Amino acid sequence: MTTNTDFVRRLAGMMNVPDAVWNAMAANFGKTHVPGLQRMATPNEIATFALALASDDFPYLTASQLVIDGGKTAYAG
Repeated sequence: MTTNTDFVRRLAGMMNVPDAVWNAMAANFGKTHVPGLQRMATPNEIATFALALASDDFPYLTASQLVIDGGKTAYAG
């Protein structure tokens, strides 16, 4: 899943474009590549997921595959 970060922006060659252009491009990418939420993930969303899994909040969770992809795999087919 692609997360809206400066690293991804740099990989896309969009560091020198105005933020409005990058935001429009990122929004379009999300609409065409993430059928569930139709947007790119934010770094905070990924960090929150990782911190939750590393916490003591899920003591009975074992050997599970958890996917954070905005619904992309749910729509794969």
